[in-house]
Amino acid sequence: GAYEEGGDWDDRGIQGVHRFLNRVWRLVTEYHDPSEPLLRKDPLDRRMHRTVKKVGEDIERFHFNTAMSAMMEWVNDLYQELVERPKANFEAYLGTLVRVLAPFAPHLGEELWYRLGHTESVFDVPWPSYDPDMAREEEIEIPIQVDGKVRARLRVSADVSQEELEKQVLSHPNVQRYLGGRPPKRVIVVPGRLVSVVIGK
Repeated sequence: GAYEEGGDWDDRGIQGVHRFLNRVWRLVTEYHDPSEPLLRKDPLDRRMHRTVKKVGEDIERFHFNTAMSAMMEWVNDLYQELVERPKANFEAYLGTLVRVLAPFAPHLGEELWYRLGHTESVFDVPWPSYDPDMAREEEIEIPIQVDGKVRARLRVSADVSQEELEKQVLSHPNVQRYLGGRPPKRVIVVPGRLVSVVIGK
């Protein structure tokens, strides 16, 4: 959970993190092959920029659990490139991955940084920058509330207009079921966050 929530220590919570760190280790030491053609794909580039943005913001808010989740999703995307080939040249991504991972796993981060050919400490290099346009989510999930309770979720384009979003929400089957053919009293759109449909009695 979140850092500020505290909680009892549970060894089982370490297992998932241990598996993740092992995957990062293997990605750098076993599956990265600089002799292969350099791997660059727009979806991977966008994931990298989103991850740098997310991890940086989460560190400032002490939301370490969601920062780790963002890195895990990125590593999963990189592993997808190994489905049809045994190795790939991940040079465009590994340096950034190790730098954002290092604050969470400093010894591993330092070792992987040296294995990538660097001579200085990973903690002596700047935090990676990101392009805001590349970091922008292409799709977002919007919770739909009906009379204050979440009744549905809708995936829409990140730049969807308020009018189009309201139209899609009101045509959603779950919302239609609660409306029962009646027009809503009010529709409140919080851009990028949620839509609240007020039916009332």
